[in-house]
Amino acid sequence: MILQVWLLARSVHAVVFSDASLGEVSDWLWMMLALIVLRAGLGWLAEQAAFRAAIGVKLAVREQLVHHLQALEPGRLTGERTGERTGELVTAISDGVEALEAYYARYLPAMSLMVMLPLAILVVVFPVDWIAGVILLVTAPLIPLFMILIGKGAERL
Repeated sequence: MILQVWLLARSVHAVVFSDASLGEVSDWLWMMLALIVLRAGLGWLAEQAAFRAAIGVKLAVREQLVHHLQALEPGRLTGERTGERTGELVTAISDGVEALEAYYARYLPAMSLMVMLPLAILVVVFPVDWIAGVILLVTAPLIPLFMILIGKGAERL
């Protein structure tokens, strides 16, 4: 993504400030197109890997839950309403395990990206312009703070 944005910035700068023609920036535009296709392919592969990992986690958790339930005393699930209690337990287990898929397949990869991307931007920006790097380093932590303040204000309204 950083290389893609850099190519876009170079292309726009060349066209706006250096009066470059389309032919002069076409190489950069083709590289941007290739990067877009590459990012789409890598995104799809990452999504597939996350989905497979989530399925693996769900299967492992289900297996552990079944072994745990089998290890319980036989009278633990009995009572006046054995059928209802067992049904409630099966529903709770099923819903809980299914909820793990969204966490492992969507939330964790998104959080990883949100942590790595700002760090990668800092790694690229610091050698080019250390002052801009310091500004990003100081102001970036303020973004979540302002999001919280805006959220609380919206909640109050």
